Amino acid sequence: MTEAHNQALNRLDISFALVEELIHSRNYEQAHSVLTLAIAAHPNAPSLREALADLFAAQHQRHDAVKTYQECLQLNRGSVSARLALARVYEEMGQTENARAALAEVLKLSPKNAEAEAQLGRLAFEAGNEEEALSLVSRALTHDPNDLLANEYHAKLQLRSGQLSGARQTLERLVRLHPQSSRFHFLLGRVLARLNYSAEAEREFQLAKGLALKHSPEER
Repeated sequence: MTEAHNQALNRLDISFALVEELIHSRNYEQAHSVLTLAIAAHPNAPSLREALADLFAAQHQRHDAVKTYQECLQLNRGSVSARLALARVYEEMGQTENARAALAEVLKLSPKNAEAEAQLGRLAFEAGNEEEALSLVSRALTHDPNDLLANEYHAKLQLRSGQLSGARQTLERLVRLHPQSSRFHFLLGRVLARLNYSAEAEREFQLAKGLALKHSPEER
């Protein structure tokens, strides 16, 4: 591999990292400007296509995001991150079968991918298939005990099945790890209310309300 090739790869990595940081900070216009220049210089770079798709997804331009993730996968069929992101966009669009298919492809490429298993577990839970959801979520936690989505849906399954002590333990750990998550505070409030800890439940509900007003939906 030549020095010039290495330098080109480094520039691509820097461009990708910069764009992802700009997207995270919601500086979408600057992210688009950086990508326009980078893609003009490297039109067949899959990482730049993925970054552009991420930008579309962040702005809820879902059809453009799907099209661009698919272009990225034509350039790099082995991209796990692009398939995971594509599945999330499909889910947002209500295309659950397409989301499942994208996640199944992830598991073919990466059989122990906890994120894909957790996303499939969420889809199963939302469809009312609790046994399948529990199997998927449990498998995800085996592969990554700290996966947030898997822990969240494990707690929801515990709550739904009446395993309140287990749900409380899971959610208290999540709240300690992610104190700014309104979602976790709200779920913990539900568990505490079921356990008849009214004052503690009300505190969690108020925290959840305050955090929900403070943060964007993506940060909740």
